[in-house]
Amino acid sequence: MLMQMSITKRFEMSCAHHIPNHPGKCKSPHGHNYVVEVTATGSVDVETGMVIDFYNMRQHINAVIDAPCDHQDLNLVYPEMLTTAENLATTWLQALRQRDVRYTAVKVWETSTASATASVR
Repeated sequence: MLMQMSITKRFEMSCAHHIPNHPGKCKSPHGHNYVVEVTATGSVDVETGMVIDFYNMRQHINAVIDAPCDHQDLNLVYPEMLTTAENLATTWLQALRQRDVRYTAVKVWETSTASATASVR
């Protein structure tokens, strides 16, 4: 039987943003200590015993998400986008999939009780 394995790398970063057309508090500039979970899915390589090396995942995450966004204003990083958790998850998953199609989900936690997940099937 051919099994698929999913692995997840989690990291944290701090960013500012605002949603200009939001009718509530999110219209004003504010910050979040985001928690981001990146998942890759595939077969376990018989030679390495891995789907993707966690080190390689971290390199991709750093290039696509952490380096450009940590301690930044997300509205300046993504000037054409409403920087909601939903849009960030989608944007980051698409960018990671350009590096490796085994990336199948990105979950963005804005707070400990609120998150958005973009995924492919």
